[in-house]
Formats: sequence, structure tokens, C-alpha cells
Amino acid sequence: MGVHKYSIRYEHTKQKKHSGGLSSPQRHASIVRNNQKGGYSMADWLTLKQLSEKRGIPENTLRYWKSLNYIASSTIDNVVMLDDNSVTRFLDANQTKELEEDYLKQLIQEKKAECEATLAYFEDELYLLKTQKLYQPLFHIVIEELGALITDDYQREIFLAISKGEPGSPAISWG
Repeated sequence: MGVHKYSIRYEHTKQKKHSGGLSSPQRHASIVRNNQKGGYSMADWLTLKQLSEKRGIPENTLRYWKSLNYIASSTIDNVVMLDDNSVTRFLDANQTKELEEDYLKQLIQEKKAECEATLAYFEDELYLLKTQKLYQPLFHIVIEELGALITDDYQREIFLAISKGEPGSPAISWG
């Protein structure tokens, strides 16, 4: 979602006469938003109470969303005005949409395939560990037999230490 530039326009409109017989100019605010296509669209401004009644959302919730800047708002003559379009966008972005049955089945199949691949990988690793443990004594016997073919005692100790993974052997002095 890109950053939008807003400009506020104030229009003076006359209200119909109230029961008290008074007519008063009412300041009406609208925001012109420069959208991504270069066009302009008018924001639909309502008071906090009007929007609460229209949407069935408690005023406290709307105030909270306003304080977190989730929805566009403006205060005109101490009256909080909220943009109905921004409330719609916020609700659309945060609603959990119902997932179709076919899509859910597809997700389940994908997750099953992932689980099977992971399980196969760990089974292979487990097999390698078990066979290594199973054949390790045999490897040591083969190494001992090969080491016996080396006639020089010092070189035999080095061979056996390295082959058995014993770098701390006293026969090996690197330094």
C-alpha cells in the first residue's frame, strides 16, 4: 500500500431548519486523495456517532482505531470526523475471509507432502546414524588391520590416531 497525499477542502453548506427554526451553516470536510492512477476520489466523512451507527461498531472501538491511525480522521470544530472509506479498507484488510473447500484441501495436500518429505529426510538421517553405530566396530577393526601393515611405530600411531579421530594423541605433536 503506497503513501497517499491528502488535501482537505472545506465546503459551507446550509442545513435544513431544525425543530428550533434555526438554520446554521455546517462545515463539511472532504478529503481528496490522489490515488495511484493519478485520479482523485472523495472521502466519505462521517461523525464518530454516525459511523458507529452505520457500521454497528462501538464508538470506543472507532476511537481506538483512530488513536492508532488505522483509519483516517480529522477534527473540525471539536467534532471528530472519520473517513468511511478508510474504515472499509481497514476492515477488508483485517477480516478473515472464508476459505473455499477446494483451497483448504489443496493446502492440506501441500502440508502432507511437506510432512512426508521431512519425515523421509529424518528417516534417512536416522538410518545413517544406526548404520554408523552398527558398523563402527567393524571400521575400527579394519583400521587396526591397516595400521598393522605400517612397520614404523611412529607412523602407525599417527595413522591410527587420525583414522580413529583422536587428534590429541601423544604421537602427534604439531608444534
